[in-house]
Amino acid sequence: LRIEHLLFETAEMEIEVDRGGTMWVPEKDVGAVEMKPLGLHEINLIARDITGRELSEAVIKLIDKETGEARASTEETETLKGSEEGVYILAAPEGSFRLEADHPGFLPLVIEDVVVNEDGGLEGVGEAVVLERYGDVLNNGEVGIADVMEVLRYAAGLDKLDEDALRRARVNVENEEVSIRDAVLILQKVVGLLDEFPVSG
Repeated sequence: LRIEHLLFETAEMEIEVDRGGTMWVPEKDVGAVEMKPLGLHEINLIARDITGRELSEAVIKLIDKETGEARASTEETETLKGSEEGVYILAAPEGSFRLEADHPGFLPLVIEDVVVNEDGGLEGVGEAVVLERYGDVLNNGEVGIADVMEVLRYAAGLDKLDEDALRRARVNVENEEVSIRDAVLILQKVVGLLDEFPVSG
């Protein structure tokens, strides 16, 4: 963090840092000290898949809708507070934001009009952000043969898929339209011949 200036008070040293947040430590040497954010709200979020399974590699950000700047990110707060598996901590100011969440193998999630209120509550999203898996066309939490069949039927004109299902089925970066190539990639993933889909690489 880039320190803007130091402000000394009686028994505490207050340090103002970027983005309007401040952190304090006692003036006296008391050994290991936990640094706590002042002027920022600590928000806990859980990242899950559609089955409720917690996800441990997500990156969650609150984006200022006017400037496009990330005002809070789990990439930053992990160094401040740490996070349990599937539980993420954001140190966020009050305001209106766009929430963005990413996780390897999952579709990016964007939630507009998320508000951090004066009490530190998060409005516009529940306690968990739910991410959908690439290749999981049926959206049941697993990528399997049934998903392959759905894409094949769609590519052959025998069935229709809604927009959400098409987003999950589109795992090939070379074509905009869902095709047999996507079905082949999903099948390769199912049988263990493919670690990650090209779209999530």
